[in-house]
Amino acid sequence: MKYFSTNHNSPIVSFKEATIQGQAPDKGLYFPEHIPLLPKNFIENIDQLSNEEIAYQVIKPYVGDTIPDNELRRIVNETVNFDIPLVKVTDAIYSLELYHGPTLAFKDIGARFMSFPQRPQWPLETRIRPVQRLRRFPSCCAVSAHRSDP
Repeated sequence: MKYFSTNHNSPIVSFKEATIQGQAPDKGLYFPEHIPLLPKNFIENIDQLSNEEIAYQVIKPYVGDTIPDNELRRIVNETVNFDIPLVKVTDAIYSLELYHGPTLAFKDIGARFMSFPQRPQWPLETRIRPVQRLRRFPSCCAVSAHRSDP
């Protein structure tokens, strides 16, 4: 999948480039060229899937082949390894409570996902730049400290 800048004055880039850059050169946010549809059977059977499997199926089209499947599953499993309750707001509206992670903030999911390029086997420029782009650097450090791998 390719990503464009919301300011429309930067080149279209891959998932890897968007992740490394963090923000487009024109100060826009990277946005996917299209939003993939999930298969009908995924929605019909979602209550039988784990949070990890739901997250993997949702993120996979955005990542494509940039991250090998086994590594993407590991990243996703560690990213959503805390309770994410679905809370009824009204009869027709439900909301995910995304603040049950290590820093008790909704950003834990994104920060945990983005902390994986900090692994030693990733190139140095990939390890440093995403964290520099995060507005809440101390929170990302706290999230990274909660990972189970070195």
